[in-house]
Parts: sequence; structure tokens; C-alpha cells
Amino acid sequence: PGSTALDKNILNSKRQLLEMFDGITDPILIVDRNFKVLRLNRAMLILFGGDKTYNDLIGKCCYDVLHKKDHACVECPAAELFTSGRSSSQTRLFDFTLDGKVKKFDASVFPLKDNKEKIYAVVKYFKDVTYLAQLETELYDAERSRVLGSVALGLAHELRNPLAVISSVAQFLQKESVDDEVKNSMETIIRNAEGANGVIADLLNFARPKERKIEVVGLDSVL
Repeated sequence: PGSTALDKNILNSKRQLLEMFDGITDPILIVDRNFKVLRLNRAMLILFGGDKTYNDLIGKCCYDVLHKKDHACVECPAAELFTSGRSSSQTRLFDFTLDGKVKKFDASVFPLKDNKEKIYAVVKYFKDVTYLAQLETELYDAERSRVLGSVALGLAHELRNPLAVISSVAQFLQKESVDDEVKNSMETIIRNAEGANGVIADLLNFARPKERKIEVVGLDSVL
């Protein structure tokens, strides 16, 4: 009776652990030293789409099911862990295509050891960082636009002053000269200076902060 109760408790604990493992919302994959999949959770299964089952993936090589390759990936963190025997806090960023959309994941690996402290498998933990990567790109673009705006502002001021001098001198020579050829040449200079000044004005408009207008609107129209 005691043994039966113990076996029952062990089975219950095992079931609870499996339910916890399966309930984790981040994809998890466990592979052995030959890179063959030993276990995966439901989130990992969903990542492969709706047409895969656990039996379709267990026993397959991770580089095959993840990256469609016939060999281990270069700089594979799992291979490094098997070789060094030490886990690393570093993560590896990689792309995964799901339903035609490219998603970015951070992959971390953790060792599983037997009673002799030998690593027999590794846990691959994947974190979806698609939104963070997109946000980082948007922040980079915003910062680049800000820097370009500052450069444009300085450049515009540096160019506007000599253009004003050139235009003023050309207007003076055009007015004072009696030579038609000189007058025509000065007219060409003035016209091109005005065109360049228009480009500078566009640069200044781009560089200046835009005015914000706040007004009351109906929430239903926004929705």
C-alpha cells in the first residue's frame, strides 16, 4: 500500500510538471547531444503551425525542424554548451517564419545533467522579441531623423548667408551694368540663387519641430 501511494504521488507530480511545462507561453525545446528533439511544449508546437503534431517533431533534429538544414548551425549555442559544459547568459537572435510573417526570437540554452553531472540534453528557451526589434528600429529611425534635421538646420543657415551675398552682388551688378550680356548673366545667377534658397527653405521646414494642435474629437469617430 505504501509503495502504491508513493507511485501515485510520483505520477501526480510528473503530471503536474508536464502540465506546467506545456502551459508556459514561451516556446521550449529539449534536445539531446545529437540535436534530436526529446520534448517540446505546446507553444513550440504552435510555432510550427497547425499541421504539426508532437510525434512529427520528437526524434527529429532541431536544425532540421527549425532551420530546414541537414547539419548543425554555425555557432549553435547548444553545441557550445555540450562542448564547454557551461551555460551562458548570452542569447542568440534568429528569425522564424510563421504564416508568411518573419518573427524574431531570442534563444537561450540551459543544461540538463544526469546523476554524474554530465550534460545529456539542453533546454532551448525562445522569447518572441518581434515587437521589441520593431520598436528598436522605429527608435533608430526617429533618432536618425532628428540628427538629419539638426544637420539640415545647420547646413541651411551656412548656405543661406553666402547665397544672400551672391544674390545681392548680382542684383547690384545687374542694376549698374550697361552691358546686356552682363545683365543676362546676373539674371541667371539671381534666378539660380532663388532656386537654391527655396531648397534651403524646404530643409528648414523639415528641420523645425512641427506645431501640435490639440482639439476635442468624438471617440466614436476615432474608433
